[in-house]
Amino acid sequence: MKLENVKLSELKPLENNVRRHNDIQINELIKSVEQFGQTRAIVIDENNNILIGNGLYEALVKMGKKDAQCYRKTGLSEVQKKKLVLSDNKIYALGADNFDAIQDYINEITITGDFDIAGYDEFILKSMTATDKENEEAIASYGTVTDVKYTQPQEVTPQVTSTPVQENNTVTMVTEKSNTPDKRYVICPSCGEVIYID
Repeated sequence: MKLENVKLSELKPLENNVRRHNDIQINELIKSVEQFGQTRAIVIDENNNILIGNGLYEALVKMGKKDAQCYRKTGLSEVQKKKLVLSDNKIYALGADNFDAIQDYINEITITGDFDIAGYDEFILKSMTATDKENEEAIASYGTVTDVKYTQPQEVTPQVTSTPVQENNTVTMVTEKSNTPDKRYVICPSCGEVIYID
């Protein structure tokens, strides 16, 4: 695959792109380019129309870059170009995250106190790697944690059991209701919402 260095001013973004790129994504792409440089090529046709990499193009423009590494795909019909755009976006979306592997990578990176990973919010990373004690402290800072058990009767579906009771040679069925186990909770000091933590 031969790459070309093409001026951003000569590239033409896809007018009717099937993927929308919000400010959060563009800012994370910028963060990634700042940390690692351009790690994938923008795919263009013979007329410098961007087929793949419109979000990266937006990020490079926002960064004030002058050019980008591009791979030129020529000889495609207009239908084939649309198929390429659709396929590139859809095939990526068909994959699934391996959350155990992600957690392992995050644990290994953040153990040194490094929470600067493009695409990940620092607060979320710290939450994902917090100890039980740190989680308890975070919950306590949100509101009052109590050991008193709280049950909202309207949310509880009672379990109804019937027990035969014999009196004066007559058997009567006595029905008893039992609630689900109580849970520990925290009450939000702002809105009073009950948030279960067990």
